[in-house]
Amino acid sequence: MATSPQISSLRQVLVAYSRHNPAVGYCQGLNMVAALGLLYLDEEETFWFLVAIVEYILPEDYYSSDMVGSQTDQRVLRDVIAERCPKLYTHLEKNDIDFGLVTFSWMLTIFIDSLPPPTVVRVFDVFLFEGSKIIFRIAIGMFLMYQNEILKVVCLVLLYDCLETIIFGRLRKDRNCMNS
Repeated sequence: MATSPQISSLRQVLVAYSRHNPAVGYCQGLNMVAALGLLYLDEEETFWFLVAIVEYILPEDYYSSDMVGSQTDQRVLRDVIAERCPKLYTHLEKNDIDFGLVTFSWMLTIFIDSLPPPTVVRVFDVFLFEGSKIIFRIAIGMFLMYQNEILKVVCLVLLYDCLETIIFGRLRKDRNCMNS
């Protein structure tokens, strides 16, 4: 089976990191962060890029097997949404929506799998400069920006769909599941 040089480089960076930090090893989400690094850096620089993010910028245990750091951030985000967007929070709670199912991916990949590539690069510029608080600011900003659209959705399935696609502005509107 032939693999591209980019896949080989990604594999080498991830294996090197898993050997460097066996407590983390490999965790879903690291592949996207490393792949982003490889778009702009060579393998060694990408390895150190990963070390800086996992071991210095993000909270401890963010990518560990129990993901305590990332779970803690999810709880904090939930509390901040409840405080800053009470109407939205109440709406999500009323519809039994655990928005952590959507935001967990946002945070674990630092929005790489959610935002358009040019935006991801800008996010990383600020993330590398200001740290992990940027993840919260962006998540809260996205909820605030699309709060009115989210509040119109009353169908459970479409509410998940709305949250998953929120940042692309492709909120699918089904007249049968919208308030008039």
